[in-house]
Amino acid sequence: KSKTKNIISNSGAIINVFPNPASGNLNILYITETEGSELKVDVIDLAGRTLTSSTTVLTNGTTPIHVDVSSFAAGSYILRYREVDGVNAGSVKFTKE
Repeated sequence: KSKTKNIISNSGAIINVFPNPASGNLNILYITETEGSELKVDVIDLAGRTLTSSTTVLTNGTTPIHVDVSSFAAGSYILRYREVDGVNAGSVKFTKE
């Protein structure tokens, strides 16, 4: 069964990560009232290695982000996100099938 994780940060930003487990693209919907800030997204394996990293400019409302995880081995990973000039940061665990 695929699940969507909804995480609400301290300042009201919401991050939705789906599908979980993922096989091709991991979809991220980042919902915030911040305009023009940059969101840095890293995918990290459980050994702490950064496998992929990207930066997206946020728009007021929902910003969609897609991360290709099709080449990753099956297992558990951590998606870490941080607004470059904001206070929102956190991580979401997801599974690659």
